[in-house]
Order: sequence, then structure tokens, then C-alpha cells
Amino acid sequence: MNQEKIGKFIAERRKAKKLSQKELAEKLKVTDRSISNWENGKNMPDLALFKPLCDELEISLNDLMSGEIVQKEKYQEKFEENVVSAISKVRTKNRFLWLYLIIIGIILLFLLSLTILEYNFKQSYDEKNMFLINEENNEFLTFHTSYDGKINYVVTKYLEEGQEVGLIFINYESNIINLLKKDNKNCLFNHNIDLKNYNLPFYYKVYYTDIKLSKIVNANEGELKNILKNSKLIYESNYKLTRD
Repeated sequence: MNQEKIGKFIAERRKAKKLSQKELAEKLKVTDRSISNWENGKNMPDLALFKPLCDELEISLNDLMSGEIVQKEKYQEKFEENVVSAISKVRTKNRFLWLYLIIIGIILLFLLSLTILEYNFKQSYDEKNMFLINEENNEFLTFHTSYDGKINYVVTKYLEEGQEVGLIFINYESNIINLLKKDNKNCLFNHNIDLKNYNLPFYYKVYYTDIKLSKIVNANEGELKNILKNSKLIYESNYKLTRD
């Protein structure tokens, strides 16, 4: 772990949250001099403050230890680097070396488990817990789920038998904590897609897909055909009704 880099990262995130050193110190119940020392790279926050600090700065524990926002595809790699870095900081001449290594390992495993629990994973389509309906004469679509999370979608067009067809591809992300909540069965979480923002043809289809949406945006006609085959149709507009 690079102490100076972490300090600069803390300062950047604090300023992005529009907090003064004093305001952040009050939230964490430390002195503003402590905040200054962290940001100048003079020392690190106590381990007990790692999680509260991350919560205030809206970052993950892996981000904090890396001194930067960690991209999803590099998450495991960065975690391993942080483990090695933390262990290397323990002086081998210290007679309590193995005790320190065990403690550090336990802490890092605990932090990783918290991060995994809060990390959003793409969810496969579940007919029992997901459904989509048309609201207010095609003004918008509402995607309903029985657990909390985040909807992602992309809108495009496609020629089908000479007719222009609108396509909406969606997927849904949630984390382990949300999926395990007992009260979710009695809840409905609504996620709206405002159709007024898109110049869709009268006839359009909505697909649920596990394919990366960025790949769909850049797909050519042939690739789009293959994507349609590997996605699930969950809604189709009534062409005649909407045309009238």
C-alpha cells in the first residue's frame, strides 16, 4: 500500500464530497489534524476507522487500500496486491511477526467478505421475481423486481423483414445482501424506462440479456442477430394499437 497515494486519494474524495477536513473529522470523531496527517501521507487511519471512512467517502475498502477507484475487472488483482503490500510492511525482525500476519490476514479477509456482500452481480432473468409492464399509453415502461438493485438498459433499432423495429435490452444487478433479505418477497421495486426520451418506432421489443450492453451498442447487424438469439424476449408492443 502506498501511504502517500492513499492520502491524496482521501483528500480527492473528501473534496468531491464537498467536506472540509473539520467536517470529515467530526463525522469520524477524530481531530482535523488526524485528517491532515492522513492526506499528507504522514500516517494511516486506524484499522477501526477504515469502514466508517469508506462509508463517508462512498468508496470500497479495496479502493481505499489501493488509493484509487478499482475497476471491476481488476478487483481480485488489486486485492491480492494489497494483501502482499500489507504483509511486506511487517518487519521480519519483530518477534510477533506471525501474530501480526495472522491478524492482518483475518482483517483483510473480513474486509473482502464485506466488499463481496455489497458488490452488485448481474442477475439472470427470473420470471417469478421480475416482470415488465407498459405504463400510460407507451409513455414509459416499468420493470418490477422483488429485490432491490439497479437496472441497466440500452435502446437501439433493427430492420426486421424490411420493417424498423425498436429494441430495448436490459439487465439487472443486485448484491447478496439484497437477495437474502426476507422482506423482499413482500416488496416490489419499480424501475422506469422513460420512452419519451427515445425516438422509438411504433413497434418495439424488450429483451433481457446477460450480454454486455456496451457490446450491443457497437454491434453490427450480424452481431445484433446473434445477440437477439441469446437474449430473452420479455415484452413486445402492440403495433396496431400504438399506430392508431
